[in-house]
Amino acid sequence: MATYSVNCECGKSIAVAQSQAGASVICDCGKTVPVPLLSALRRAAGESNRTIIEELRFQIANKELPYGNLCPFSGKLADYIVTINVQCERSWTRGGEDPNWLEIGFNVAFGWVGALIASRNKTPLQEFGRETVIDLPLKVSAEMRSQVIRMRSQNSLKTALRTVPIYEKLLEQYPDAVVSVNP
Repeated sequence: MATYSVNCECGKSIAVAQSQAGASVICDCGKTVPVPLLSALRRAAGESNRTIIEELRFQIANKELPYGNLCPFSGKLADYIVTINVQCERSWTRGGEDPNWLEIGFNVAFGWVGALIASRNKTPLQEFGRETVIDLPLKVSAEMRSQVIRMRSQNSLKTALRTVPIYEKLLEQYPDAVVSVNP
């Protein structure tokens, strides 16, 4: 994962992760140092403002991918393209549970007062994270195409993706990504 630096008023440079963008950190001197947004951190480091997902989508749209002419599985000339689905992040929810028997019992036993008590104990539905999925083209040889389409091994698919430098960057940024082959 990329690290950046921000400077404190005291002159010290503080290393920050991209996950800290937009937050603040405490310097050794005790001062609170605001961390700029990720786009500003990237600009200051001389990087593109595009995320790795945006860069991949840009390259795919501009026919810059798939990359290379050799099959990552056989090492032979690659003349087919398979699509690898990479689920980088998943959204998940918490709260907003269905009423349990205790809540139903309060409603029956105490009427509207029971409903009020039960509703105050309920946590609102909250969504966390975001759904981040991308389909990546990968060149394979004719002899490997059918095997790759049936492949389920995360390690084998990720190893093959790592033969393409920008796909390797994606997997470095999202090490827990789930990969599968689109038939």
